[in-house]
Amino acid sequence: MKHILLFILAAFSLQAQVPQSGLTFWLRADSLVTVNAQNQLTAWKNIIDQRAALVPAGSSAVTIAPVNGRAAMVLDGAGYIEAPSLMPVGEDYTLVVVAKLNNVGATNNIVSGENRALYCGGTVFPRMLHNGNFSQQSVSTVGLDGLSIVRLRFNNTSGIARIAINNKEGAADPIPSNTDSVIYLGAYQRGNLYSGQIAEVLVYKRELQGADLVALDTYLHARYAVPRVPDPPPPMIAFDVLPQSLLVAKCNDSLFVKGTVLSSRVKGVNIIVDTNGVVVTSKNISTPTVGTQFSAGFVVEQGQHLYNIVVTVDTDGVQRDTVVNNRGITCGEVITITGQSNSIFGAPGINPSQWARTYGSNASSNRSDTAYKPSSAAGSGGGPDVGAFGLYMQNRIADDMKTPTLVINGGVGGTRIEQHLPDPNNRMNLGTIYGSWLYRVTTSGSKERIRWLFWYQGESNGDDDDYLSLFDQLRTAWHEDLPNLQNIVVVQIRPGCGPDGHEKIRDMQRKLEYRHPDVIVHAASGLPFHDGCHYGTDGYVTLGEQLYNIYKINELAVPPGKYSTSPTITAATCVDKPCNNVRLMFKRADRLRMTPDVSIGGFMRTARDAFYANSDPTMLPLAVNVTDDAVELQFASPVSRVTYIPAKNYSTNPTTYEGPWLVTERGVGVITFNNVDVQPLSVAEEEIVAEELGIGQWEQGNVIVDLRGRVVASSKEEIQRLPSGVYVARVAGRTAKMVVVQ
Repeated sequence: MKHILLFILAAFSLQAQVPQSGLTFWLRADSLVTVNAQNQLTAWKNIIDQRAALVPAGSSAVTIAPVNGRAAMVLDGAGYIEAPSLMPVGEDYTLVVVAKLNNVGATNNIVSGENRALYCGGTVFPRMLHNGNFSQQSVSTVGLDGLSIVRLRFNNTSGIARIAINNKEGAADPIPSNTDSVIYLGAYQRGNLYSGQIAEVLVYKRELQGADLVALDTYLHARYAVPRVPDPPPPMIAFDVLPQSLLVAKCNDSLFVKGTVLSSRVKGVNIIVDTNGVVVTSKNISTPTVGTQFSAGFVVEQGQHLYNIVVTVDTDGVQRDTVVNNRGITCGEVITITGQSNSIFGAPGINPSQWARTYGSNASSNRSDTAYKPSSAAGSGGGPDVGAFGLYMQNRIADDMKTPTLVINGGVGGTRIEQHLPDPNNRMNLGTIYGSWLYRVTTSGSKERIRWLFWYQGESNGDDDDYLSLFDQLRTAWHEDLPNLQNIVVVQIRPGCGPDGHEKIRDMQRKLEYRHPDVIVHAASGLPFHDGCHYGTDGYVTLGEQLYNIYKINELAVPPGKYSTSPTITAATCVDKPCNNVRLMFKRADRLRMTPDVSIGGFMRTARDAFYANSDPTMLPLAVNVTDDAVELQFASPVSRVTYIPAKNYSTNPTTYEGPWLVTERGVGVITFNNVDVQPLSVAEEEIVAEELGIGQWEQGNVIVDLRGRVVASSKEEIQRLPSGVYVARVAGRTAKMVVVQ
């Protein structure tokens, strides 16, 4: 008892050295500690109210060993300490821990609870978690290095969580309010344990600031011989508005530099904005006083202009300090890309134009990751990656259309379409693909600026997935968050990696352009250098060029209506009465052709391998004949349905289908289709129409209309002049589909 009393007396003598206001919990490894004969901790009392922290049953032993000459608890990755539940709930707090990691690879919960945590997660970088919300954490960019003093401060009003290591600020991020009063030293939910030492823990029911913060730091850094990073010099001016480096603004908008003088040392503020070496704005504020506000503006003109902002201050009339040097500001368009791996996959040799930019990092969950960056295709996800075809498009738009672009890519490899849907309870949940993407779209100010979205996904879906319904949900979300979205380009997948059932997914993708007026479907079929999942550089360059053509022609409004490049089937009709011969008709056809026969898997593959009938992949045509806008197939037996491109493999000697492909003269692939019904009616004369409809001979008032509802024929002679296609016959008060083959 005498031994313990000495610790109590020593503990109370400490209170003069540490700020006391709001201090609710304080453990120090040489005060109010009870150990057994093996030097194992049995109780550790809170200096403030003498309530004890204990090592619970089932935990391995916690021992005491010195660190930097001071006592510290040693936790071995299998034990922890359960403390009184004194963590502030629903209010400001400060948590300070003196700790050292022994095993960086452990989860390393230092001071956590049931849904609140201070942990490192297999790194040296501490992170702060409330409400079990792993998608909205504060993550330090400064790591622990040996014995470190870790300081967490949370402001409940703003929701900002600040992390500092040895007084160096590492994070200031918004997180939810704390609802958890439980305190575990070395554990989260009694697991996810800590491997290291803890020498001291302090919890305040307020956010320490100013002199109190300095006093606590002075005590801790002196006691544990840990160097304290000096406070940064106080800012001389504060900016309320300041365009970032590499910003891609909206063209012809006005940008501003606005701020306030904070220091009496400032004798002058100088603002210079130049573009291409020519000064466009220059402003000098002489003899300002503390509180003086300043402002300068300029217009970002359309075209390839780079604006640079330099702000300097004169101090004491002698020295001029540069406080801002933000460069490379321009204006242009914002495009977004998302999907799975082919939407973000990189390629060597595609280097960014200086006009190709991105914002934040692909799939980032870090709220402070909000810088503009040069786009990259060096990797295949993360960082400034925008994907190979995305960067190629940016370069072409810059070179050909003289327009800078900002691309925000939300693609993540190996993902199903449902993984891209928003969290219904928190659309900006950074732990979701959609939330990470939307956060970058929103914080970059791009929500109202995005008119184009490119979607390349589907390989991870298959079988009985209702892709149409899932896409409808995703499209609805896009339109809710992008109010000016005009064009959604869906890249139809091709045979390759992924589950079974891709023929169904591809066919549902084919139908999206009929389902939604803003959707353009473009086929990946026929792209070169496919490796079974992804493409070589030339494959992504080819895709990028094709998508760029869609973008450019629609942007320039060259054709009337929406411009698409991939042909798509409009009708499949019988040519003869038993329907052994089938004619496929396409719209947007541009001198169709089959690519040459190709040796795949040790066998020569021909155009016959590209088609089959009646849901039977082995029912191949006997012959394939391609004309400018149609394909004629000859089969050995009657046909009721026809498919272009098998699900994944050739029907004989199976290997992934890699051609031949049906393409346009310019090499653009035709959109693949599955189980399209073959129309048994092939009519060129009105008497046959009447017979099939069961209404007798042609009568006065009967008409033929096209699919736009326009009357195109009202007599036998006019019918005979109709081009091949699908029409609607309105005969004797009845309406029926009519297919004309001339």
